[in-house]
Amino acid sequence: ICGQCVLRMDHHCPWISNCVGLHNHKYFLLLGIYAWLASLIALGTSLPELIRIGGIAAGFEPIEDLEVEVGSVQMFDVWAFLVSGVIAALIALLLTSLLSTHVPLACQNMTTIEDFYDNMPNPFDQGSRIGNLAQVFGEPGFDWLLPIRPCRPTSDGILYPPAGAGNRWSAAMMLPGPGSPRTVWRATPSEDGRRDDPVDVGEAALLQEEAVGAMEAAWRVRYSVRASEGAKLQDEGVGPFVSQFLA
Repeated sequence: ICGQCVLRMDHHCPWISNCVGLHNHKYFLLLGIYAWLASLIALGTSLPELIRIGGIAAGFEPIEDLEVEVGSVQMFDVWAFLVSGVIAALIALLLTSLLSTHVPLACQNMTTIEDFYDNMPNPFDQGSRIGNLAQVFGEPGFDWLLPIRPCRPTSDGILYPPAGAGNRWSAAMMLPGPGSPRTVWRATPSEDGRRDDPVDVGEAALLQEEAVGAMEAAWRVRYSVRASEGAKLQDEGVGPFVSQFLA
């Protein structure tokens, strides 16, 4: 709909006139949650007044009985207050429906599109709600509550940790560039809770190769994507020179 490819696309949202994906999924969820909370607070704090104002608008009570500290209340004010209450109630209902769909999906590390696939268990389930939410909000921290980009993202938008990958995935996905030290450090705690556990670059490269291969196999099965002829020949041990004559 937006005319461009979107990393980790969730859906196209007409309310924000944009596609929700990797770089704005967190903002979308925070917008919905904070707007929902604001509407509930508005309704909760004004409910007694809304009930009384409703009685005045219906003619059960004269407007003169309404006591105010400053000035006077006109019927226009009564109807304006009622309309604001109705709008807050509608927003609360709409967002309750929206969040009841999108928050559970985020807790399962699934997009709206992925929810249509039921041919196998989710291959990217991290095993816990916190772990799955971290794929959207980044590693747990104060920035979860702020409308900013994750301070410690768990993915680059191309590679995603498969189910059961564990903390070794973070090391495998953080290979240094040319001229960098020959050691990488964990982005997430190791099994003993330490973050200062170094991993050799060679080991990380092997981990990355294994993880990427397993992940590609998983999503090809998940989304019924057939491998290209070149990839099939490579898996069969046929080199690129020979494959050009067989393709």
